[in-house]
Amino acid sequence: MKTLIYLLQVSACTGIFYSFYYLFLRRLTFFTLNRWYLLATLLLSFVIPALTIPLNTTEVSPIMQPVAFVQQMQTVQQPETTIIQASADNVEPFNWMVLIRDVYITMAITSVVHLLVTLTLFFRRMGNKKLMQIGNVKVLKGSKKLGNSSFLNVIFINDDELEPEEIKQIITHEMLHVKLMHSADRLIARVIQIVLWFNPFAYCYIRSIEENHEFEVDRIAAGKDDKGIYATLLFKLAVSGQSYLFHGFSKVSLKTRITMLFNKPTSNMKKIIYLLILPMVVISCLAFANLSPKEQPFYTITRHKSPDGIELETRKIILPHGKGGVDNSNTYQDTAKFRQKVKRTPARQREYDKYKTEQKAYQQTDDYKQKTEALKEAMNNTLTYKVTGFTNADKSKQIKEGFTVSTNNKEFTLTTWYGQSKLLKNLLKVGDEIQLKVFLAGYGKGRPVEIEPAFVIKDGKEIYRIAEAAKIPDYAFLYEANKVRFTNGQVTNIQKYPNGKWKSAVVEVVNGYKIKFNLKPNAPDFKDIESGDHVTFRFVHEVKTGAKEYTVNDWVSLSTDIKDYGIKNPDYFYKFYEKG
Repeated sequence: MKTLIYLLQVSACTGIFYSFYYLFLRRLTFFTLNRWYLLATLLLSFVIPALTIPLNTTEVSPIMQPVAFVQQMQTVQQPETTIIQASADNVEPFNWMVLIRDVYITMAITSVVHLLVTLTLFFRRMGNKKLMQIGNVKVLKGSKKLGNSSFLNVIFINDDELEPEEIKQIITHEMLHVKLMHSADRLIARVIQIVLWFNPFAYCYIRSIEENHEFEVDRIAAGKDDKGIYATLLFKLAVSGQSYLFHGFSKVSLKTRITMLFNKPTSNMKKIIYLLILPMVVISCLAFANLSPKEQPFYTITRHKSPDGIELETRKIILPHGKGGVDNSNTYQDTAKFRQKVKRTPARQREYDKYKTEQKAYQQTDDYKQKTEALKEAMNNTLTYKVTGFTNADKSKQIKEGFTVSTNNKEFTLTTWYGQSKLLKNLLKVGDEIQLKVFLAGYGKGRPVEIEPAFVIKDGKEIYRIAEAAKIPDYAFLYEANKVRFTNGQVTNIQKYPNGKWKSAVVEVVNGYKIKFNLKPNAPDFKDIESGDHVTFRFVHEVKTGAKEYTVNDWVSLSTDIKDYGIKNPDYFYKFYEKG
């Protein structure tokens, strides 16, 4: 996908630059300047989309603020859906990108073969009869098919029915092509045509380069006094040659060449037009170059001693938008609490702001504090509970059907997921004493503390255990609301740079999918993660490379803790997440 976008940007640049040439420069007689304009802008079109222009958008904070965060993902339920599950159908959608890639490669290979065949024919014709040698330039016998032409340092002359003076004029013409190294221009243009075979402006460039070569040579070869004689020779040799690579003496339109030959030289004052190229290049850079914030160092190190003589190392962490903190550990670990960046309509934003305000107010109430304390005691502990009643479902208050249970004077609602509510309903009754361990829990304003058991024991026997997922998922990853992809799997196939930092690795998902991700040499260190570790992997811009294989260059985060974003890619993480 990145390659396709790059080639389209290159094509757009060629369109802008060629349009300028066609509108303002092609009628000028500054043939040498036009030659270099065509070549330079053709090559510049490949450079501009590959440029990365740093922008200094960081607001430097006058005071480095200390940071003390809880390294845990936000667990408060938000009004919008936070996970969009991928389709579970077995039939995969048609991959248009693969078709586009295959068509592009096929046509490019065809163009390469054409160029190689043309070069092969040229070297075979090097064995033609030698007519003369002029310095390092060979003049060989041509043919009716090849005509009078030149390429590199070889000139082909078809001297049938030509007068000696005419032969001399043709050799002079082709010698100028050789001395001005026009063949190099044509080779460059043909290679670019192979890369941009789908771009009509690539063919316009080739045509204009060939025309400009002939205009440049005609003006020199004809001189000031012999234009009439030279024009007569052009009429005599006017044929429809279609040489792919060679300079044919009469290939370019005869009418166009005669017109340019007798045109009055353009006034030097008009060279000021070429200054318009500069703003055009700037506009192209702003439109197609990669504009990115100027990279700031992650931290600065200050070494000092404590009052009792212990040597300390303080690192001031530089975070985006000028916020920073202090970390005395040996490695930087951003422990901020983040939330997904999600686009909302004005109405949804007002609803969300209202919800956040209510949540903050609720968190100051005694009800919230009591429920929080009750949940801390119950989580991950096996406790004895007494069934005190039955709770009916209330969708308006997001209350599920279940049992009311209590322990240590704290009351909970016992619910189950995975369609197992009927199982417990038939096994429990009011007054029963049970032992259970909490697996999941939740609560909110106007809602009781709901707990889901990992298992339930009654009269010394296990009567319930949470069900596993019904089946292994048949998709490689899911989507967050901010379009970041995420999956869980095992890290394998770690490749490293010579300095020991990761170069690439593979996340293998339980259902057989493999996601390879590549890292830049300056990427954060993964020294605390080893091959075989189970991780949560977040990324964007994946490319499918096989039936169950993906390659990722733009990773977002990698964590060994499902509740934590772990190691973050500073190039992408802050584009999709903000501090909560």
